Amino acid sequence: RRVHGGSNMDSDDPSPSLPSSSNGASASHVFLPHHSQNRWKHIQPLLRLVESGLVKDASDLQQLLIENATFSVSRSSRFKPKFSALPDMFDQLTQKMSQTFFEDILPFMGKVAGELPILFPEPFPFLRAGVHGRVTISKRQAACLIANGFFCTIPRQHESLNLPNLNFFQFFSGRNPEQSQKAKFICILNYFNQISNDLPDLQLCFIRNVLQPPVPSSDHWLNQTMPLIPILFRTDGTIEDDGRGMLQADFANEYLGGGVLSHGAVQEEIRFVINPELCASMLFTERMEDNEAVVMIGCEQYSAYKGYGSSLAFNGVVKDDTPIDARGRKDIQITAFDAVKYGSRDKRSQFKVDQMLRELNKAYIAFCGDPDEREDIEKQTFPPGNATPSLRAVATGNWGCGVFNGDPELKSMIQWMAATCARRQMVYFSFGEKRIVRLPTVAATLMGLGVSVAELWAALLEYSESLFAEQMDVDYRNDMDESSTGTLFDFLLSKFTQDLVASSGDLSQTY
Repeated sequence: RRVHGGSNMDSDDPSPSLPSSSNGASASHVFLPHHSQNRWKHIQPLLRLVESGLVKDASDLQQLLIENATFSVSRSSRFKPKFSALPDMFDQLTQKMSQTFFEDILPFMGKVAGELPILFPEPFPFLRAGVHGRVTISKRQAACLIANGFFCTIPRQHESLNLPNLNFFQFFSGRNPEQSQKAKFICILNYFNQISNDLPDLQLCFIRNVLQPPVPSSDHWLNQTMPLIPILFRTDGTIEDDGRGMLQADFANEYLGGGVLSHGAVQEEIRFVINPELCASMLFTERMEDNEAVVMIGCEQYSAYKGYGSSLAFNGVVKDDTPIDARGRKDIQITAFDAVKYGSRDKRSQFKVDQMLRELNKAYIAFCGDPDEREDIEKQTFPPGNATPSLRAVATGNWGCGVFNGDPELKSMIQWMAATCARRQMVYFSFGEKRIVRLPTVAATLMGLGVSVAELWAALLEYSESLFAEQMDVDYRNDMDESSTGTLFDFLLSKFTQDLVASSGDLSQTY
């Protein structure tokens, strides 16, 4: 279906027409401020005030956001945003930066935010849970949506939807914001500063990939006999810088963006502020289910950073020179997939079969990537003897192994199987994680033995059975010192080398 204004969605949804809520919001299409005449007649003059340059300092901006919030927060809600952190954000800016913001950047933001009726003359659809679909918008449309989120003009969506919030309510909440929050603020301002001078007519594409039920079972993976594809292990570098041209992993929250617009500052949140066009997805992408992932294409990088978490800091302007693909998009592909979060006292449960299976299916659908890329390759014909080009590699790392308490040995094996079945080489960035240093040894051993996906999955099932057969009374620890089974890597190296010895013995007897 083509939607006016450059947005489009291809969907498997058989029933897109769903009832509206009391405020006029639809369960099938995004509800924007100008879709309510009464709402827009109050918001549009405020945006014109911004565009005219009459908002001259942090206090003026704070008052404008408070007024806008009255139209985007439910009247019955106890939440009344005061944007108390906003004045403190400007303490991080030099006088010249602050002056540039109020004289140049903010008026541009007001202008592009006020273009809603022009850029979105008709509503465009959500990427709804359980439904394979895509939304394509222009870079200017994305800027318009993000600017409206900054000004907190976006109304509540239909109550049946599980969505993140693109409004910056939480971003400017509290007092004395941390360094990381100020760094994120500067990244956002840098984005708008850059596009105010140069906003090319390029497209952004957001694709919801769904493993249609019934999702692959354990038996399905026991039938995947293809040998494991080689791993490239990197102890240095980052996914965004050194994974150029690859399908790049976003270790996502089930709600896209995670805490980017609140107080988060880890892998996903950092990616969403250095590539801020990713934030547009938060408006129309429902919470990911266990069998889903979201691929985001064309969202370029505008800022460099240093540090991580509370130490995050803005580290300069980036001029992204990534080439443009055949569909008019920057050739940047990011796949968002969420891991299961484990508490400090239930880490062992991730080795249960159902938990491993959930993560394997999740990683597989994430690594399937852009359907168009796969289709383009499959349509091509090649002369006999010529190598068929492979899909781009996937750049990933310690998925779910930080605050989510995932075991990096297990997650690396799960991602390896998923990448193999998705026909992609896996480039693994270790980010200095000491618990994963033996991955090259394990990979070389299993590759040398020609181990298949099915054999590795069977080994994980065996490890799970032996681990829980011990009935340990102590808590699971990352190093598994309490377990006679040892770590997963210990088990795999022992199992497959013993199998080789046993096999060699049988052969010597045969011959």
